[in-house]
Amino acid sequence: MAVYDLTDLQQKIHRIVELNVDYPDSSDDEYTLRTGLLNDHIDAWEKEEGVEWDSLWVLASFTSSSAASYALSGVSPAITNMRYPGGFVELVDSSGGSTYWEVIKPEEVRLRTNNATAWDYQYTNEQTRWCYFLGDPQAGFTLYFNPNFIPGTGTIKFPYYKKATRLADAGDKPQMSDPEFLVHSVASDVLAQEDPGEADKHLQIAQSKLKSMKTQNMMAPHWQINRVQDRSGHLSGSGFGK
Repeated sequence: MAVYDLTDLQQKIHRIVELNVDYPDSSDDEYTLRTGLLNDHIDAWEKEEGVEWDSLWVLASFTSSSAASYALSGVSPAITNMRYPGGFVELVDSSGGSTYWEVIKPEEVRLRTNNATAWDYQYTNEQTRWCYFLGDPQAGFTLYFNPNFIPGTGTIKFPYYKKATRLADAGDKPQMSDPEFLVHSVASDVLAQEDPGEADKHLQIAQSKLKSMKTQNMMAPHWQINRVQDRSGHLSGSGFGK
């Protein structure tokens, strides 16, 4: 699969819709319009219903200062592209050992911090390592820890799902596995009025590319277990009929 940056995408779109190699400059209206259309389709791809793209999962990693909270925009490197967290928050200490904090929903915090209302001993403030995030993708997030279990020195790590990068500079690259989806989507947009038949052809190609990316995204790597793991042995409490 070819690796395309913004310049490559612009040139391929131009060859398809204009049938020449007289490429527009970055200051031309055509270039600006097509960049905007590319980003529109990146936005649609990012928010494709029912899909979490593997390429948008990343691992945050920053130094712990033994604080009870961290504004993610203020850590180094800054985390400004998070849509939502995933998994546990990990502290890796100087010896390489790992300690984990459960990520809870903000509405659970009152129950966890008031032992009189805790519905189970394991959820009381003194007994568990938990943390939570407050904020939103536009304003940014802050990570808060249970004040009785503040991480010590080391490195804080956690996975999160990020916003897709929009294209602006010539060398910017889209994060999808098949950028041809963008080429044919924008070609369809540009040709829609003057050549509807050709526009529809490129729309069908784009939809086929999107379908293939979704299929690839669902596939497990070779020789991996491709089934739902049985976690019944890890769950507490009684099941139905017990």
